[in-house]
Parts: sequence; structure tokens; C-alpha cells
Amino acid sequence: MEDIRIGCIQCGHEFAFTVAEQRAYRDRGFSSPRRCPECRKKKAKMGASAQNLKDRTRKDEEAYW
Repeated sequence: MEDIRIGCIQCGHEFAFTVAEQRAYRDRGFSSPRRCPECRKKKAKMGASAQNLKDRTRKDEEAYW
């Protein structure tokens, strides 16, 4: 096994998918990443924000009705 270069689907930059990362992903049953580490962090941060907003909206609706 050797490091693989992957193009990020979000920003287009290439990033290295190291042998250690490949093993960790394989052991956990994950597929290869499609986003670079920077875009993965941004996506996770936005996902958390969107989830918080969704939860907050739901609670507000329940309180209203």
C-alpha cells in the first residue's frame, strides 16, 4: 500500500490519503474521503451549525403550538 493523491470534490485541491489513514478508514469500514481535511472540517462545522438551527427551530415550533 502507498499514499494516494485525491482531488477534493469541494475545493478541487489535491491532498494525500496516507497509508495510515487508509488503514484507519478500512478498519472502521469507511470509504475513501472525497474532501480534503480542510473542507471536511468546514463541512463538519457547518453540519453542526445546521443541526443546531434545526433543533432550535423545532423547539420554537413546539413552543408556539
